[in-house]
Amino acid sequence: MVGVVIIGFSDDINLLAVAYDTPTACRRLETAWRICQAWAHDRGMEFDPAKSELIHFTRTRRPRTDQVRLAGTTIIPTESTRFLGVWLDRKLNFKSHLEAVKKKISIQRYALCRIAAKTWGIAYARAREVYTKAIRSAMVYGCAIFHKPADPSKVIRGIAKEIGKIQAENLRIVCGGYKATPIRHLETETFCPPIDLYMNGRLADFENRLDRTGKRELINNINARVAGWLHQRQRRRPRRGRAERPPPQDAHDHAEWARQWKETNRRTKETVVMEWETRKGLTERIATALRPHRRRVAADDTTPSGHALKKHEGLSKAESLLLT
Repeated sequence: MVGVVIIGFSDDINLLAVAYDTPTACRRLETAWRICQAWAHDRGMEFDPAKSELIHFTRTRRPRTDQVRLAGTTIIPTESTRFLGVWLDRKLNFKSHLEAVKKKISIQRYALCRIAAKTWGIAYARAREVYTKAIRSAMVYGCAIFHKPADPSKVIRGIAKEIGKIQAENLRIVCGGYKATPIRHLETETFCPPIDLYMNGRLADFENRLDRTGKRELINNINARVAGWLHQRQRRRPRRGRAERPPPQDAHDHAEWARQWKETNRRTKETVVMEWETRKGLTERIATALRPHRRRVAADDTTPSGHALKKHEGLSKAESLLLT
């Protein structure tokens, strides 16, 4: 069906209608629903329209209120919805996903506080293991969708900046650092890279997996079809005195960026550490230029390496706190 993309799973189905106005998109959704309903009826299946959700992806200031009717049930549009564990809002800026992450991690951070206090509880290494394997994994879930890689020398922006603050709060619990402790020192002490660089590695692995499994061609074909539907009307009626604009291109070409990572002939973790060292060196040069009178620590204490974790082997929680 023209203007509709169907994404189906064993117990779920998603319909994406593309149109220049909301009423047309709603009509296409209703038509696609009737086709899916007839298909399910022939195979002895049944869809429950009451469990359906509707969201209009648009960047308008006011949200669209157009409704759809599915088998006599009226579906009211929502501002955000969950898809495969990732929260999508109508402007696709992932603010709803960030709020969901904050709510979820706040509960996990409280649990980490109960089992890893400053002078008692699980050891330093175990507390770090709980954070990296449980909390951080849940925190960056779906980063291949919302994360946009940036150069290590640039300022962190977007959702990665807010998630970085969440990481700082958890690392202070792991190593017992003060609230005034800079995040870059907490990351070095726990050997946890900045969250945006860590998500760069997750994104690179995801892009390489698309190439390895051959799914990238499928995704590119769907993107090309959607872009063609969006620009079909403009090609028919170009404005006077204006040249026809080409289809929009993604400013961050994830595929090309992932290929550059792969060309370094390093593993993902090694590349993340390399970018981490680049950012840390740049930060130290800026700090030295702004405050040349301040005393600097030795380079061995600020270079990201696994040596920071070995210092805490055999120490109690109170001793690790003093060492930190």
